[in-house]
Amino acid sequence: MIQLSDKHIEKIKENFLVTIGKRIRAVRKEKAITQVELGSASGKDRQYIYKIEKGIVTINVSTLKTLLLVFEISFEEFFEGIK
Repeated sequence: MIQLSDKHIEKIKENFLVTIGKRIRAVRKEKAITQVELGSASGKDRQYIYKIEKGIVTINVSTLKTLLLVFEISFEEFFEGIK
């Protein structure tokens, strides 16, 4: 088993949040949905959607699931190609 430093864990977290945010934005754009529309459909406000897309806030699994339901895509489709 590998032991990760706190600094390494924080770096992974930051990179992952940015990657997830970029993917959410890309899917939103593909579906021609605005941040306001996504927020309204998912019960979130536009500012929160913006912060998710920028990797500023940590998105929890239930919020991600809600967004994917709005997008009508699966976890598998969403994470396809993300390393």
